[in-house]
Amino acid sequence: MDEIDRKAVSILLNAPTVNEQELKIILRELRNLAKYKRKKENLSKHVNEILDYWASIAYKMC
Repeated sequence: MDEIDRKAVSILLNAPTVNEQELKIILRELRNLAKYKRKKENLSKHVNEILDYWASIAYKMC
């Protein structure tokens, strides 16, 4: 897990305590992180696959 993954998982772990407006901001930030990770690491995965990966890690940590 690299720094981007750690940041995304940390955001997801804190997400249940936010309101609807903050959740929209968080989702936008997570999508941007996934796009950045995809370009940085030259991944063939779609953004949604990266988001799913982060969500599964966060779920396992709960």
